Order: sequence, then structure tokens, then C-alpha cells
Amino acid sequence: MIKAKILWIDKRDGNGIAKTDDGSEYYFDVSVFKDFQKANRGDLVAFKHNESIKGCLCARNLTLVKNSTDGVSK
Repeated sequence: MIKAKILWIDKRDGNGIAKTDDGSEYYFDVSVFKDFQKANRGDLVAFKHNESIKGCLCARNLTLVKNSTDGVSK
């Protein structure tokens, strides 16, 4: 599993970007993230790389690891 922090999230459009510690940015949308409506910028997520999508780094099977209010630094 890859861990990253949510760099930005757009709840109206249903998508966002998660950034890993090495600077990789993974695109995600509401269809691959069951806790999408609970998530906020800065939250830690775990996911797998969606290798079936070519041309960009895309995440699949996202799960919310910890809310930013639980002590995760931003």
C-alpha cells in the first residue's frame, strides 16, 4: 500500500490529488474512495497504484488512514 496526504480535494467535482513523501502525485475520484465525503486536505490516505490507467499516476482502493485533526502534520 502507498501512503500519501491529500494535497487537494474537490467535493463538488468528486476528485482530488494525494501526494506521497517522495513528491509523486496521484489522482483519485469518488468512485475509488469510499470515505470521500469524510476526507479533507491534509488527511493521510492509503491506496494502490491503478496500473490499468496509462499516462498518469492514478490511485485505486483509497482508504482514510487518519484525519488531519488526529495529529497528522500537514
